[in-house]
Amino acid sequence: MPQAEETRVFSSYRSLFNIKYKIYNLGDWTLPFPIPLDALIVFAALIIPAGIVGRPIAALFGVPALALALALDVALTYLCLQWDPQGKMLPVFLAEVLAFFVRPKKRSFGGGVLWLKREKVRWEMVDIG
Repeated sequence: MPQAEETRVFSSYRSLFNIKYKIYNLGDWTLPFPIPLDALIVFAALIIPAGIVGRPIAALFGVPALALALALDVALTYLCLQWDPQGKMLPVFLAEVLAFFVRPKKRSFGGGVLWLKREKVRWEMVDIG
């Protein structure tokens, strides 16, 4: 029995370009499940903070610091990837927030940037009387 083709409906073009890249194998070794590339980036970014936070906790409970840091990093990566601000992936959202703070805020109606000079303003009032 032939399978029916699956039809996908897109309400906007933005979702067409939102490609989720995944790693399926490392060399000749096939991974048991694909690893999303954004998860790998978030994991790498959080490994040092997780190690800094995990070292005192590991000493407190008497567990290996590296194991606790890796477990903490996996948990933080999972929580960060489940958080979906404005319908975007976390690295994309953080890049857009950073771009907002860096780019100039004053724009003309033509789309160009207005570079305003700071000038001293002299306030004078004429006495009418």
